[in-house]
Amino acid sequence: GAARPLPPGAAAPLAARGPAGGRRLVVATLPYSVSGPLPAELVAAVPQLDAAVLLVQKEMAQRVAARPGSADYGGLSVAVQAAFAATSLRDVPPDVYRPRPKVVSAVLRLQRRADGLTEAAPTERREFLAFVRQLFGQRRKALRTTLARAVAAIGGTPPPTHDAGPQQRAQTIPPGTRPQR
Repeated sequence: GAARPLPPGAAAPLAARGPAGGRRLVVATLPYSVSGPLPAELVAAVPQLDAAVLLVQKEMAQRVAARPGSADYGGLSVAVQAAFAATSLRDVPPDVYRPRPKVVSAVLRLQRRADGLTEAAPTERREFLAFVRQLFGQRRKALRTTLARAVAAIGGTPPPTHDAGPQQRAQTIPPGTRPQR
């Protein structure tokens, strides 16, 4: 089925305080219905996560790890890559499962970025995710059309200029691009 938002607090157990000085890792096989929402929730709710290794459908791994300008690059790519370096490590063919699924899976590694969004306050992380959702909600529109709506979603006013030209589309901008001030 299609990806749906996670229930509020679904990632709360992952955000619970762990042992002092310990690394926080997540290793999971995710059903398709949460393979998009869960990585985004890890960005929003689990700032101290060091890494995750997730088994997901190949197309989801491609979307999360996609590079700017590629067909798979979108809001989920930006949201996750703002906090983690995302790498699709290897494909897992259907014949290793019983019963065999009709899809290929992939091992996806998320490694915390030292300069990433995980260093921001929880409200800033949630605002960023809301901004990205709005910005990519109409992914074929030029920034001049979508930027005002995306900035309004987080209670701001659009900047007068941006590194990207007004004709550029959101899916071509790398996660680290910052607006001019």
